[in-house]
Amino acid sequence: MSLSGLRPDQIAAATGLNNFLRISAGAFATSLATTLWESRATLHHAQLVEHVTRMDPAAVDALNKLGASGLSTEQAYGFLNQLINQQAFTLAALDLFQASAILLMFLVPLVWLARPTKQPSGAQATSAAH
Repeated sequence: MSLSGLRPDQIAAATGLNNFLRISAGAFATSLATTLWESRATLHHAQLVEHVTRMDPAAVDALNKLGASGLSTEQAYGFLNQLINQQAFTLAALDLFQASAILLMFLVPLVWLARPTKQPSGAQATSAAH
C-alpha cells in the first residue's frame, strides 16, 4: 500500500524511506513495550506482596517448608520474592498482550479504510492516458 500510486522512478527512494520508518517505528515500539512491561511488573509485584503477610497461612506455610528444606530465613524470603517477581512479570506480559489485542481490534478497520483504489488495467489505462 505504501508504494501504490508512485511512478517507477520514485519507488527506490520510497522503499528506502519506508524501510527507515518501519525500522524506527519497530525500535520505538520495542522500547515502549519494554518500559510498560517493567512498570506493570512493578505494579503487580507490589500488589502481590501486599497479600504476603505473617497472617497469611499460605505464606507462613511456604516459609516453614522452605526453612525445613534447609534454607535460612533470608534465603526463604529471597526465594519467595523471586517467585512473586516471576508471577508479577507474567501478569505484566498478560496485560501487554491484552492491550495489544485491543489495539489490533481498533486498527483492523483502519487497514480496511486505507486500502488503495484500484487502478485501471491494460487497455483501459492506455485509453484513459490518451
